[in-house]
Amino acid sequence: MTIGKNFIERVPGVHDEAATDRKARAYCGARTTGEKAYVERFMRTLKGEEVHLHEYEDLKNTRAQIAHFLNLVYRYKRVRSALGDLPPAEFEAQWLAHPVL
Repeated sequence: MTIGKNFIERVPGVHDEAATDRKARAYCGARTTGEKAYVERFMRTLKGEEVHLHEYEDLKNTRAQIAHFLNLVYRYKRVRSALGDLPPAEFEAQWLAHPVL
C-alpha cells in the first residue's frame, strides 16, 4: 500500500470543509481568524512541499518522512520572507544572541 497524493482523499470527511476546519483548529488551538490563516498556510506548505511530492509505504513511513520534513527542511532550510529571508532556526539563534528589548 502506498500513501501519496491521494492520501487526503482516502481520509473520511477530509473534503468536508467544516470538518477540516474543526480538525485543524482543534489540532493547533487556533481561535482567531489570524491563527486560522497561519494553520491553513502551513498545511498548504506541508502538502505542496512534502505530501504531494512523495509516495509513502505505510503510516510509519509517512510519519517519519513528515517529521524529517518538519524538523530538518521546514525549520532549518526553508527561508521565510517574514523572517528576513532566514530559516526559523537561524532567525531564532540571531534573536537569542541579540534580543530586542
